[in-house]
Amino acid sequence: MALKKKAVFFTMIALFITVLIMAFFTTHDTFRYRDRSNSIITRVRTINAFIDDFESDLDREMFIGGYRAILSMNLYIREIGGYIDDFDSVFTQVMINGSINDTELLMKQEGQGADIKSWLERINEESSELGIVVEVEVNDIHLHHVDSWNVEMILDADVQVRDVRGLAEWRFNKMYKRKFSILGFEDPVYIVGTSDRLTNLINRTPDTDFVDDTNDTTILNTHLMNSYYLNTTDSPSYLMRFEGNFSDSKYGIESMVNLEELQGIIGKKDKSVIDHIYFSNKTTSGDKCNITGPLGILPGWFRIDPGNVNTYEIDVLSYQGC
Repeated sequence: MALKKKAVFFTMIALFITVLIMAFFTTHDTFRYRDRSNSIITRVRTINAFIDDFESDLDREMFIGGYRAILSMNLYIREIGGYIDDFDSVFTQVMINGSINDTELLMKQEGQGADIKSWLERINEESSELGIVVEVEVNDIHLHHVDSWNVEMILDADVQVRDVRGLAEWRFNKMYKRKFSILGFEDPVYIVGTSDRLTNLINRTPDTDFVDDTNDTTILNTHLMNSYYLNTTDSPSYLMRFEGNFSDSKYGIESMVNLEELQGIIGKKDKSVIDHIYFSNKTTSGDKCNITGPLGILPGWFRIDPGNVNTYEIDVLSYQGC
């Protein structure tokens, strides 16, 4: 009987110890899983915050890169001495690699590249300190007009952001958009049309009441002498000008060529001073010359095609056929 009691006693002790061991390991695993879960949650929050910063930085990159890319396009036009055959293709090349046919232009300055490839290298240098790797595959870059004075860049990209330890990973496709103004950029038509001896910046005309109620042409004369731009639907858009495409566009803009600035640069042409006519192979008939009003007489060399007589309110003035 005593042996049986001892056996029961030892059995109970063994069961108690087993329960303690199981409880220990169960508690240990619970804490271990909880720690891992907390690590993953913390990592997810860190990468989420990083993605927000990444997208804000990409927005700035698209603005700075897009601005420099357009400047680079005008430099490229100077280099080749003519218009660009395929604007979209060349613009994409500049934005991604920072060069055109291996020629670096304004995309890389003082070691800081504004192209996407250089920007991504900087992003990964910073993210490596956080144990994050970023990969971006650009599917398409497109620049188009949203109105006559503004363009929008659309970047279609596949993005992967992952933790180096494999705790978390994001994969997504997104269309990023950035709009900016064309004001202040050079007009490629003047660069090509004058063999780079005269340039003209895109500046919107401050007043479209070209001839006032007293037939004063002062405003029209100011518009002419400064070669300001007016948005019209029978002229090419700014982006079309890079390709030498002088077709009509709903985003069209045009200036008047100040022939006084062209003296000694190119020979005078007996053509309308509207830029996409003057610098192209377009011909017009019935042009108007010797345009006068009671105040603010226009220069004797001023000539305009009949299609623009009403646009610039010249129909109320006196004129003769050229």
